[in-house]
Amino acid sequence: MAAPAAGGARRRPEFTFHLSCDVQLRVCSLAGALPALRGPAPPPAPAPPGAAAFVVARLVAGGEELGLETKTTYAEAGPGGCSWEETLTLCLKYRDLPCDTHLVLGLWQVVEGGGAAFVGSAALPLFSKKGRLKTGPRQLRLREGADVALGGGGGGGGGSIGAVAAAAAAAAAAAAAGDAPAAPDAGGGGCGAPPPALLPAPLLAAKPRLGARGEAEQLAHLASLYARGDVPRCGWLDALASRLLSPDFKNDEVRSHAVAVLQAKDDEELLYYLLQLVQALRFEAVDLSRLARFLIARATANPAFATFLHWYLFTEWDDPAFGARASCVHAALVDALTGAPRGEAVWQAIRRQTDMVSQLAYIVKDLKMSRLRAARATERLREMLSANGPCEELASVRVPLPLNPSMLLEGLVPGECACFKSAQLPVKLAFRVAPRPIDWDAAAPLAPVPTAAPAVARAGSGAGGAGAGAGAAALHSSGGDLGSSGGGGGGGDARPSAAAQAAALPASCRTALAVSDADPCALRAVVIYKRGDDLRQDQFVLQMLSLMDRLLKRENLDLRLTPYRVLPTGSDDGLVEFVPSVPLSRLLQEHRSIHRFLLASGQGDASGPFGLRAEALETFVRSCAGYCVMTYILGVGDRHLDNLLLTPDGRLFHIDFGYILGSDPKPFPPPMKLCREMVEAMGGAGSPFYVRFRMLACEAYNILRKSADLILSLFHLMAGASIEAIRANPENAMLKLQEKLRLDFDDGQAVEWMQALINESATAMMPQIMETTHRWAQYWR
Repeated sequence: MAAPAAGGARRRPEFTFHLSCDVQLRVCSLAGALPALRGPAPPPAPAPPGAAAFVVARLVAGGEELGLETKTTYAEAGPGGCSWEETLTLCLKYRDLPCDTHLVLGLWQVVEGGGAAFVGSAALPLFSKKGRLKTGPRQLRLREGADVALGGGGGGGGGSIGAVAAAAAAAAAAAAAGDAPAAPDAGGGGCGAPPPALLPAPLLAAKPRLGARGEAEQLAHLASLYARGDVPRCGWLDALASRLLSPDFKNDEVRSHAVAVLQAKDDEELLYYLLQLVQALRFEAVDLSRLARFLIARATANPAFATFLHWYLFTEWDDPAFGARASCVHAALVDALTGAPRGEAVWQAIRRQTDMVSQLAYIVKDLKMSRLRAARATERLREMLSANGPCEELASVRVPLPLNPSMLLEGLVPGECACFKSAQLPVKLAFRVAPRPIDWDAAAPLAPVPTAAPAVARAGSGAGGAGAGAGAAALHSSGGDLGSSGGGGGGGDARPSAAAQAAALPASCRTALAVSDADPCALRAVVIYKRGDDLRQDQFVLQMLSLMDRLLKRENLDLRLTPYRVLPTGSDDGLVEFVPSVPLSRLLQEHRSIHRFLLASGQGDASGPFGLRAEALETFVRSCAGYCVMTYILGVGDRHLDNLLLTPDGRLFHIDFGYILGSDPKPFPPPMKLCREMVEAMGGAGSPFYVRFRMLACEAYNILRKSADLILSLFHLMAGASIEAIRANPENAMLKLQEKLRLDFDDGQAVEWMQALINESATAMMPQIMETTHRWAQYWR
């Protein structure tokens, strides 16, 4: 080593490097025993004569054993260990297992002339941290003499399966220490004989996904999330609660546990499942069960919840199996509302809705009996709604919109109502909208807002501030037409624009709004009333579409869907939200292509793709991908260009869900509706937009497959509902849905499957033939 420099400073050492092949060394002596002088290692001790082994498999979750255990046959033990080559089948289904389930394998040895002796055990979690089933071969470490299901063998007492990770970590540490090479024995002794073992080869079980976290790491990850306030939302809890409320579980304590899980959910989330929760009342042991009391308690605290619960129960009164219970729960709901602080006002609002629907039913019945064509029926409808007509009170009715109870309607506008050309003669209804949502805490929530007319009269035609006040008075007027001009002195229309009025309303109210055709400063809530059709199946399908849209958005995938609202108000009538749009059949007839329609709708951009705004084309591609995947999963049939609609901003959506779960009146239907005109609108099969469409469809398919448990559970709860496709054979319906979700595929296989379905749908010839036949049938009607 170099000497230190003057002043105490140390120099860096200098090293010289040489190639090892150039270094000549002479070995003078060796330390330890020469390999040649060591005695040969004794062979492994043979297994005792007549020794055999078997493996016992069981499922453990939360420290409790699930179901019955199963075991292999006896296998003779030899120097190479045992091999069973068997498949063990346990009594539970994967869908019924909790997410913390472990597979515990116990090894037992049987010697001739003696009993079975426990050798050791190993454990494996069946699901990853995301709730995915682990697959593939897996090598497990056998813990000798310890039952990992009880927290290990030494000194620990009765733990739970939660100790498996710690036990495995300790075993791994011990193994790491034991794997260090021992110092050679100078006396030439070598390694001692290994202890006799029946299984020198490791056990094989299911292999987890790469990167799967151990239980201790999962706990640390969750702790960090809670410390940051980022509490994860467990979608499997929704599936668990809905599954426990199904007809498969009759025990009151089990169903009460499901209700306890639901109590942690907020009202907004529960509204997504309220339809199924009402149907779950069918399977309760008593009328006023804990589930019924829970729903009533939520309804007394939330007017929107109470409104939907009323209509969901009301539409079931005619059901011979469920009608009596639905009526009993509804009576309890009314009693609870009338006894709550603001419940009386909510119940009066519901009664106004019922009266309005009764008058609409009378109008449609009168129009059908008159046997008028659509144009003449529209004139008759406006006469009935106008002054001195039999239903003139509908022009000034103040009632919450049943489809969106937070929006207050201020009467029909007779001149903007019309009848559609259809056998059932549905009517389009345009309502004036209050400028503010309903304040249920007010003394009279549905009363008109007081106007400032006297103050405006005194102000005369003075300053501009008076003119603004008059405009506000006209806007908040209860009975006046919002299309009338503001008062007094400005000389111009001082009313706010329709966009400004919409911005003042909550986001939940804006989806049902439209600008009046007669007055660009007036907002309208436009709905369709249909009588003669059972809308409950449409309601269920659209609820599932809305839920799927929510699941996709949770994964940051917005496909810009249009899950419009449908509310049955009886077994053969209901309300449908109106979305301004054009059927593809009429669009192609008038404009010849989707591109020309978008150009005519103000979506042109000379610098954009195909001369269109990039945002409009992206919206079209996303909505096509979303509806293709969702209608395929739900098995929606009878798809033709009359029930595919396009909005002016490029959103494509489907209507008319009379055929689901694979039923279709046409022969050889394609897996999804993907016509030639839709592909051409994306630029053709080789365009980047079509490639993006395929990519989005595959991504959406895999996201929805992750929530298959929730989707299947919600379908299962509809087993007794008045939906013929499910009620006729619930088990068959579930099997069809499982087949569409392809739960036997991994993500890569699912992508290949979806790509093949898209190719098949885009090139199918039979839909083109049936589309031509449908157009001729419509022409001759």
